[in-house]
Amino acid sequence: MHVIRSSPRFYRAAAFLLGLFFVSSISSAQFWSFSSDAVEERSEAGLVFEELIKRYATKDRSGFMQLVSRDFAGNMTALDSALSDDFRFLESIRIRPTIQRIVDYDGKCSIYFSFNRQVRSIRGGQIFQDQAVTSLTLIREVDGFKLYEMASPVIFGLSDSTNLATFVTNESVGKEVITVDRDGNVEKRQQGRAPNINNRPFSGIL
Repeated sequence: MHVIRSSPRFYRAAAFLLGLFFVSSISSAQFWSFSSDAVEERSEAGLVFEELIKRYATKDRSGFMQLVSRDFAGNMTALDSALSDDFRFLESIRIRPTIQRIVDYDGKCSIYFSFNRQVRSIRGGQIFQDQAVTSLTLIREVDGFKLYEMASPVIFGLSDSTNLATFVTNESVGKEVITVDRDGNVEKRQQGRAPNINNRPFSGIL
């Protein structure tokens, strides 16, 4: 009977290969965990985004403001007032967004999207439609994601966008977008390159 005896070199090689397999398994598990967390974050942010649109379209001002961060980068008082004016001057609000991408970083999720929008002017009765590209950022708080930052053209608070948006989306400059003035007049104007409020640089994805 022939007995095969393994040398010390064989045992060292086997131990090395087992170690590589163990480290590779841990790394793969960690990568999967991180990837799963990122997907879950983006999914949750997407649901909050949809809920914001729903509450705005149904003119639920108090419900909408519950989803706005205390650290909102625009003017919080102006947002509350602009929502009231929007709901006073507009009806049959329909917003259909198409999310292009969601980027998560530092507890925030920036959502970049195109949209088709339709509203009816209560004052004049006309129907207005527009489409453009914009973005907004949500921030994670103890009770979930909240609205943190908006770009122009804004989809919420059309009555006072200059006090709400912190920057202008380049792709929409020159686009005809819906605006509402203080008297409730609704019209379409070209999106310009308005300066950031408070001269703050944008902290998101654009």
